[in-house]
Amino acid sequence: MKTTVGLVAMAMVLGITTNARSDGPIPVRDVLIMMASVPSAPGDPRSRPYRWDQVPGAGPIARAIAATAPDRLWAARMAVYAVHESALSAECAVGDGKRSFGPWQLQGVARSVACDPAAAAPIWLERARHSLEDCSALPPHDRLAELTSGSCTRGRQLARLREALVLGALAKLDSIGSDGMVTGYE
Repeated sequence: MKTTVGLVAMAMVLGITTNARSDGPIPVRDVLIMMASVPSAPGDPRSRPYRWDQVPGAGPIARAIAATAPDRLWAARMAVYAVHESALSAECAVGDGKRSFGPWQLQGVARSVACDPAAAAPIWLERARHSLEDCSALPPHDRLAELTSGSCTRGRQLARLREALVLGALAKLDSIGSDGMVTGYE
């Protein structure tokens, strides 16, 4: 909890906010950089960043995010959630008692859709936006609680932790600049 609050406070001091820039299309390279900023143990922000951009499933998921995300903030969210939910598995990740599938562990859609990053990405984005709306009474960093747990009253801590990782991913992208060296996926 202290670490999450610290990350959010650090992001505010550094001027990183959830006000995303509208830069046009998100380059796949940028999504891969954001993936590589996520800790090796995603539930523990104190763990070291891991080269998630090197995992076999990273390329197709990054391309789906780049094609779907309306801006860098949403691209970072999609990257963080895909790492958390499926570890960017190249196989169709299965969870929640075989009720959720794919990179974002979607429920209530055909397995073939949930396991196809390009088809799953817009569904995840729609559900995330729905969570922001449904949980609008919560503090901003808790509003994806419904997405993480199915309810605005549960999952707030997890949503807050993931939002801190999103801010870290955006900070990493900003620190690398336009000449970052992640290649091979575009």
